Amino acid sequence: MNKIILSTLAVVPILLAISFNPGNAVAAGYSLKDVGGINLNYYCKKTYGSAFKAKLLKRKATGWICEQSEGNRRPIIAEAACIYNMENLYPLLNTQM
Repeated sequence: MNKIILSTLAVVPILLAISFNPGNAVAAGYSLKDVGGINLNYYCKKTYGSAFKAKLLKRKATGWICEQSEGNRRPIIAEAACIYNMENLYPLLNTQM
């Protein structure tokens, strides 16, 4: 019982700090823009060829794969998929790095 109370008391200040953290605010002169989710089909086609598409095998984030056919499956590397999608949305990123 004491462990539960101590655990709860330890978590509350952390949650309060997160919810009231001014670091979550956007810097002056900038705004947030929702650019949608990651286009996994784009990643599959760019990485493995135009015949590949994203397929969900298991209902969890790591359950996605690239598939050409049932016997021809390849992994999705989440970091690479994010980078490819940002390059697709913002082509200037390639020249500014």
